[in-house]
Amino acid sequence: MKIFLDFDDVLFDTYRFKQKLWAIFMSCGFSRKETEKAAEDISSECFKEKGKIYSPLGHIRNLKKIRNFDDRNLKKEIDGFLAKLSGFVFADCRKFLESFPKNDLYLISYGHGNFQRKKIRGSGLFKYFKKIIIIDGNKVRKVAETAKKEGFLGQKKIILIDDRPENLKKPREIKKQVITLWLRRPEGRYSNSSCFYRGWEARNLKEALEIIKREKMK
Repeated sequence: MKIFLDFDDVLFDTYRFKQKLWAIFMSCGFSRKETEKAAEDISSECFKEKGKIYSPLGHIRNLKKIRNFDDRNLKKEIDGFLAKLSGFVFADCRKFLESFPKNDLYLISYGHGNFQRKKIRGSGLFKYFKKIIIIDGNKVRKVAETAKKEGFLGQKKIILIDDRPENLKKPREIKKQVITLWLRRPEGRYSNSSCFYRGWEARNLKEALEIIKREKMK
């Protein structure tokens, strides 16, 4: 069995992380409204230009359009913040990861490559995974590509755990190869959504572990 896990809102409390990061920007004299607007502008650009994905450097560039400022100290503070993120890891995370061999665990995360890698390294979770994959496209397809490249597509049961419903939609040609588990944490951004693409559903990683162990016994 091979398990692919999302990072944000599955292993990592992205809501609390975002609030702290926003507070760092606001400490430079920007209001919450200005800080939010600068971040939203990056999201808007995503639809206009492929490759425009959120990063703190992009956020700073947009803030400087509002009001120019010396950003050197801000960049240093953000780098220091990103280096120590273990406090944002969900409490049930490490027990789940320690229940499986490292060679069976893959981290697959959507986002800006450099920024996501800094978050993952700062969280201390990188050591639990055989491979860390940062993408900007379809997750299930990338899971299948990785499985094919590493020689276990069709040979091993593959599970993808994600909190975002649309990330669990499976292309027709790999529907039988990948089992999806929707992690619907109550504090997650998508807990009030509907997910038509899930194979299984859990409210936390403790429940997810119980489901996987039960399935392994079949």
